Amino acid sequence: MQETVERTPDVGYAGAIASGAYKVLGRRAQEDIEFGEAVVESTDGESIRKPLLNSLTITSSADYATSNSFDGSIAYRKVGETDFTEVALTAVVYATSHAATIAAIAAQILTDVTSTVLQAPVVSAADKTIQLLAQEGYEIKEGTTAIAVTGGTPPTITLTQASTDVIMGLAKFLHKEHTSLTAEDAKWKAGDMVPVMTQGTMWVKTEVAATTGSSPYARIQDTTGYNRGAIRTSVGSPVVGLSFSGRFRGSADAAGLVKLELNQP
Repeated sequence: MQETVERTPDVGYAGAIASGAYKVLGRRAQEDIEFGEAVVESTDGESIRKPLLNSLTITSSADYATSNSFDGSIAYRKVGETDFTEVALTAVVYATSHAATIAAIAAQILTDVTSTVLQAPVVSAADKTIQLLAQEGYEIKEGTTAIAVTGGTPPTITLTQASTDVIMGLAKFLHKEHTSLTAEDAKWKAGDMVPVMTQGTMWVKTEVAATTGSSPYARIQDTTGYNRGAIRTSVGSPVVGLSFSGRFRGSADAAGLVKLELNQP
């Protein structure tokens, strides 16, 4: 029998979320895991962020080369705080190769901002990217001193961070609408109180085949044949948002059920 750690959900409204503290309830058998779907808010574009796990990607248009120097600033704040704390990044100069340089930049960012705020950066020398992922409870963004590369012919730095579209978590799926006397594929109504789980495991229906360990994506808009909040395994059409902090545990065919772990170690 597989078990999972279950935590009390946050409680919010459809289209909003309230803060709440996690309290470990204990372990539950696989048969007791509830069914759910993503709760999302989309106001602009197709990027998605989860308030308690914010990401920012630094993308270079060219390999780092001799005489390049990387610097700038990162700002962060705890979820619920008003003001950001700004951290000036220690300049990193070219170090023997592009791969060594991009790794050194990522390591220096983690040192400057600290592991209290950031998880270990994800580096891809081939893709020329450094992904910064905030620790649970923190929000990050580029600081007032823009990130830049100087010296020689600098590559263009593109910072991609979610700003307005939000994945709030997973909400328990309603098999029967509480205001209806007939069974139907009921959804939460706008304005209903919605229990939103931001850490734990739920069964979800995947649009396409899913494999264990792969990242989930969620639709931020309704589209023909699919509802907002539907889960899939890739970006797909423009109405599907970026990956949120989760992973599939187990495999499933298209339109099948698969366990989705949210913010699990």
